Amino acid sequence: MATHSPNNVQQPLSREAKSLGFFLLACFALVLAGAFAIIAPPSSIRATEGEAQIIFGADRSKIFLSGQCVNATWDVNNIRAVYINGQPTTGSAGQLVCLTAEPETLPTLKVILNDDTPHEYHLNILIVTRSPIFWFLVVLAGLFALGSIVMRLAPRLHRIWMVLRPPVQMVERVVILAAIIGLALELGLRFYLSNFGTEQERVAYLYSAAEIAAKPSRFLPMPYVSYVPSPNFEGHDQLGYRGAGVQIPKPDNVFRIVTLGGSTTYSSSTSADEAYPAQLQKVLRDEYGYASVEVVNGGVPGYTSWDTFVNYALRGVELQPDLLIIYDGINDIEPRAADPDCYRGLNPYRGINPYRGLWQPAPSLSPSTLYRLVGIHFGWVPDPSTVSGSFDYYLRTCSFDDANIKDNPPVYFERNLRSIIAIAHADHTQVLLSSWTYDQTRESPDVPPTWQAAIIEQNELVHDLATEYDLPYYDLAATGLGNTSTFWADPIHMSAAGTLEQAHQYAAYIDEQQLIP
Repeated sequence: MATHSPNNVQQPLSREAKSLGFFLLACFALVLAGAFAIIAPPSSIRATEGEAQIIFGADRSKIFLSGQCVNATWDVNNIRAVYINGQPTTGSAGQLVCLTAEPETLPTLKVILNDDTPHEYHLNILIVTRSPIFWFLVVLAGLFALGSIVMRLAPRLHRIWMVLRPPVQMVERVVILAAIIGLALELGLRFYLSNFGTEQERVAYLYSAAEIAAKPSRFLPMPYVSYVPSPNFEGHDQLGYRGAGVQIPKPDNVFRIVTLGGSTTYSSSTSADEAYPAQLQKVLRDEYGYASVEVVNGGVPGYTSWDTFVNYALRGVELQPDLLIIYDGINDIEPRAADPDCYRGLNPYRGINPYRGLWQPAPSLSPSTLYRLVGIHFGWVPDPSTVSGSFDYYLRTCSFDDANIKDNPPVYFERNLRSIIAIAHADHTQVLLSSWTYDQTRESPDVPPTWQAAIIEQNELVHDLATEYDLPYYDLAATGLGNTSTFWADPIHMSAAGTLEQAHQYAAYIDEQQLIP
């Protein structure tokens, strides 16, 4: 019988040898990741379009982080015009182009040929930290490194595990229980929102960014006025005004009231039929017999007096209002928090955000309804159903501090109101000014003491303007409406009960002052 010598039996690799092997594999994966990130040959495009010759390139084809820049150069001839990233330029030049993750920020050259035919060329610059290949290599290196450590420390890890095993098992049970509860909440929320939630709630918590983008938007980008409510959106008419359709030109037998302001006029916390302008029309018709009166809701969430003035000058006058009601103020306080040099210095900003109103793509949204509900509630997730979720509100060129408000008087609020009044008077339109109020039954970070003082100051200004121009003035803030908690959906916006009370008070004043023939 044949026998085998023990010396011929293959011995298993030692832990040290396995550890060394994993370490070398980790180093190799890191070298590959580094080479992928560092090796970035120039990127170039050469094209011929008829008689035109186009050469377009960049000094490298990769950047490591979003926001880094490449040197783009171009040389074109026999063309009518040339643009780099939308800006006109010369036929042969260079420019530093900084990239973000969106495709539209990639270096783009547009040429207009002599026959007016446009052509666009895009340089595909890769952002390394957004590449799956780079992160695959990094993770692979991490796994190999972890394997090397485990092989080296296996005996010690076993002893440590025996000590930690009971608490780890307890944590494991808690995690499993939390996962089960979280899954149940996730499924329950999805079922409830899908079957019983409002469209705004579905946008906030349920729909993906692609689904939101495919739906009619509540707001529409608009030159000169930043944005307006979208026509024919739920609750909007064909011109974007909230409520029933508005006829232009105005019918001869209609007395038209147009209300101006921000979200507290638009009434963000109620349905269109429960907004105070709609309630006011119903009260004036049903309780006072003004059958020919029509109230148009001209409020737009987020509007300051700058927006309201320009919107009225460009769009509101075509409504041919007989009476304007201006209920505005809260949104003008934020610009007053800018540093004084920015608010009223010799610069073009005057506290206004130059980026505000630029239409932004839908943000990246978590697929988890539960996560979005918690994140939106605590503020770390933007709410895609609101203006603040769709627009960039933060002025990048000024510093903001509420302590600045007392040093920045409402000079632009006053100027914009005077401009609205002047245009209205030129069109023989009566103006009713109203003080602005808020929920005073509870403290809220939305209306801190500095803002409360600013509201009083701006209300006094509104009263003074009414006196100066001999305008009807209704002091809504003095009626106690802000002292009844049931009238408020949040610290700034009224509930349906509050908007109805506001409508009743305005209607009584309008009738008493005989503002409607």
